[in-house]
Amino acid sequence: TIRRWMSEHSEVAGILVFILVVIVIGGGAYGISALTGRNSGSGGGTSAPSAAESSTEGSSTESASEESSSAESSSAESSSTAAESQSQTGGTEASPSLGDTIYEQGVYFQLVDEQVTAKIETNLRSVPSTESDDYIVATIYNGDWIRRTGIGHNGWSRVEYNGQVLYAEGEYIHDCSSIWHKITYGDRNHWRNRMYATYYCTHSIGPILHITGEKPVSVVGYELPLSPRLLDLGYLKGTAGIEMITTASGAVIRSTHGDMHKYGLWYSLYGTIGAAETDRKGESAYNVVNEWFNEKLTTDNVSHSLSAANKMIEMHGGADYYEMHYFIQKILGRDDGGQSIDIYEALDMFLPGLIAYKSVFAGNKPLEIPDLRTKEARDKYRNDVWCVDPKVAGKDAVPSYSKGNPVIADSVYEKVAEMYRKECEQAENKA
Repeated sequence: TIRRWMSEHSEVAGILVFILVVIVIGGGAYGISALTGRNSGSGGGTSAPSAAESSTEGSSTESASEESSSAESSSAESSSTAAESQSQTGGTEASPSLGDTIYEQGVYFQLVDEQVTAKIETNLRSVPSTESDDYIVATIYNGDWIRRTGIGHNGWSRVEYNGQVLYAEGEYIHDCSSIWHKITYGDRNHWRNRMYATYYCTHSIGPILHITGEKPVSVVGYELPLSPRLLDLGYLKGTAGIEMITTASGAVIRSTHGDMHKYGLWYSLYGTIGAAETDRKGESAYNVVNEWFNEKLTTDNVSHSLSAANKMIEMHGGADYYEMHYFIQKILGRDDGGQSIDIYEALDMFLPGLIAYKSVFAGNKPLEIPDLRTKEARDKYRNDVWCVDPKVAGKDAVPSYSKGNPVIADSVYEKVAEMYRKECEQAENKA
């Protein structure tokens, strides 16, 4: 159920990975180029050094782009440094509007909102300067459209440009053997004892899908062998699962999760203009993000404190707070609600694991991941009960381990149940 899914997968909503998207798939940028405009905001403009046609009364673009609040922007001859901007039109509290002039990176920009296209090959730069090619973050070509948000007094334009995710990795390694009695109670039929190797994939896949907006379309699944130490606690599944996911844009995501030794929560993203990853191991390593931009480590590699959230909710490094916060904001109709996870995005995070297990049975062949946003897909899978739960699938239920469920004696579950009873008694005595 969605309620249980939300309670079991709270890391997905944590802020630890939201910042990764800035360098990997977009960043602020500036550029000098010949662009053709398609107006969707206020017109006007300053002539660029290079001649450009425009449907907005001849405004040409020596383009410059800002780093947007959604972290999805970059630009022609552009820069990915966050620009500090001041309104030159009066009050410091009010946000600037279309037609206003702002001062940014040494340039006065009149704010516009229009679509422009390159007439020639155009470099996007991280600062509005041609002094060094180190500022180049991407290149657009004749016919490529981007959004222009400002026209500079000296011919530069401020634009938004989306980079592309190429490859990503997510790992959630959590050896739960020390707490297994607390979360399964010695119940042979507890869902954790019956889950398959690729089931618990949302911790490793979810953050990557959420920050990039990618949609999974196919997956190849792998199941690691049984572990004797886990069998002694009543596990039926393989030690860990691996999913190799292809997205709608052609990007590839590797997801690894399971009960191997040494806890690890780690994410890595590679894009067309940079890369980013959390620290691999260590205390609260997932709060530290390292970013590379044009092969150079940026100055944004800082530890992102969650202390404010921790004061309210300590579990999962404060991530539980953000999950609830965004959910409530969505219900209230506020802008922050855009970060909430709806039912279809939740399915995007879960279905790769289910279909990956089907792939294991199919000899590790790539299988389609349905997009249940469409009625056609929902109708196709409406009566599909393929799973490991006999209560759902009946006699058609598949084993939790693809090679056949191991035989586990009742005494194993009785031992785990006794461990749980003793711990409860100790807790009651302390109380």
